[in-house]
Amino acid sequence: NPNQHCFNAVINACAKAGHVDRAEEWVRAAKKDSALFQPNVVSYNTFINAHARAGNVERAEYWLREMVDTELIPNEVSLGSVINACAEAENVAKAEMWLEVVPLCAGTLRR
Repeated sequence: NPNQHCFNAVINACAKAGHVDRAEEWVRAAKKDSALFQPNVVSYNTFINAHARAGNVERAEYWLREMVDTELIPNEVSLGSVINACAEAENVAKAEMWLEVVPLCAGTLRR
């Protein structure tokens, strides 16, 4: 039977193949059907990173906020990807704003 790792592998494969919308469909379906796997930090990081690499700062931020709204705690990958996307877009103010979030999560970030 598939497990959380398989679920994340599928959405990661979709995202890496440039089909982020398809990966997002998997997550929407999982959220609607509690029998399916629920997105975890790795799932959200997949979307954040895919959108960040594509230069879509707004979508990367959306998934970071969505992660927090589901009471998951962002990690270094989550925040670093959004900060990187802001930096690539030359939006220093927004990058600095997200950088201020890092200390708030510092006690929960894995080292």
